[in-house]
Amino acid sequence: MRYAKKVVTKEMIVSELWSDAQDISDGAIRVYINRLKQAIGSEAIENIRAIGYRLVS
Repeated sequence: MRYAKKVVTKEMIVSELWSDAQDISDGAIRVYINRLKQAIGSEAIENIRAIGYRLVS
């Protein structure tokens, strides 16, 4: 994984997932992160407040 154990900002997530740079809300990102946490386990993704997220191990 390219970003394992590194903090990924919300802006980085948007630029990687939506190539046409749509105006994606913070709420939409939270929804996708929560769905991902449900799929792989909530302990696998750490929320770094006001910055972004980090994959843990």
